[in-house]
Amino acid sequence: MSTFDVSNTPVATYVIAPQLDIRLGPRPYLHPVTTLSGTTVTDALCQDHPWHLGASLALQDVNGINFWGGRTYVRDQGYTWLDDHGRIVPVTSPPDGAGVSASSASSASSASGVGTVAASGAVAAAPSGGAATSSASGAGVGAFPSGEAATSSASSAGVGASPSGGVAASSAAGVGAGATPSGGAPPSGGASPSGGTSIDGAHVFAWQDERGTTLLTERRELSADLAPGGWQLTLRYALSAPATQAVTLGSPATNGRPGGAGYGGFFWRAAPVPVSGETLTFTQSRMGEHAVNGSAEPWLALRAGDAYTLVFRGLRDNDRWFVRTADYPGVCAALAFDRPLTLPPGAALEREIKVLISDDATLEPDDIAKLIA
Repeated sequence: MSTFDVSNTPVATYVIAPQLDIRLGPRPYLHPVTTLSGTTVTDALCQDHPWHLGASLALQDVNGINFWGGRTYVRDQGYTWLDDHGRIVPVTSPPDGAGVSASSASSASSASGVGTVAASGAVAAAPSGGAATSSASGAGVGAFPSGEAATSSASSAGVGASPSGGVAASSAAGVGAGATPSGGAPPSGGASPSGGTSIDGAHVFAWQDERGTTLLTERRELSADLAPGGWQLTLRYALSAPATQAVTLGSPATNGRPGGAGYGGFFWRAAPVPVSGETLTFTQSRMGEHAVNGSAEPWLALRAGDAYTLVFRGLRDNDRWFVRTADYPGVCAALAFDRPLTLPPGAALEREIKVLISDDATLEPDDIAKLIA
């Protein structure tokens, strides 16, 4: 399969339409992502949170539908398994107007497994069952942590399998009026001016609920380029509400969870550090998880022992950084950290996220400020 390359070095695999259990929040994701020297900096299908999928765009509450995966936080109840999971599927053209029902066309997600930017720019599909393998933490593929399963059979359901053993990516979910069912996305790819890989044009995705109705249409562009200190991943995305319906984005925090759990947006589940190492997060003026979480600093760094450093940029408006280092290493550019965000009918939310991936695990705040200046 093809990958994103920087200076002829493979640095990331783009999984377009994984066949995952619906409770894992099937969606496009990047994994593995590596430094230029080959150190892996993402984790996926983790034992503690199997629905953490490398670097991906995910939200736990889109008009009440869970596109994050896992249990849903319910006010006054806590985390609860609900039949409220959605999936994000690739389409060849965006649906116009209102949400699209499942009867419109067969879903692209049922036809493809792992998709990457191929040499021709088309999206290549892996053979059936070609979803990502187990994570670096050693978790079984798609296995749910003990006590986390929705039903007695869920803990043994593998990736791409429903509790009954069937493929969870439904073939009945729609891709939109006028859209052509496809195993991938339409854009062509090519080399960027800096020697990296880019996608010419935008991938289009439908955020669909369990009935196949499109709640959001997403346009996405990705590029990988050589940068001072390493290489830079750039994600540009736009989330558009249907022409006839407002869409409200939320998080566990907006639904009542305390402790700064305002996650939802572009989320990066980082690779674990060696046992002897320490994961540290900081900004220009703040140090540590508790100081950084919920902040709106221009950039945020996550340093994983002596293995690698990641530097994130791209907050806008009321976005906030969601950060975890004690329980697991992760960073999210959160869209609804402490209050819901509503898109009026036909409105679009646009973001550009940049991530510097560096082999240098000695970077300090002043070093980073110079690298990204």
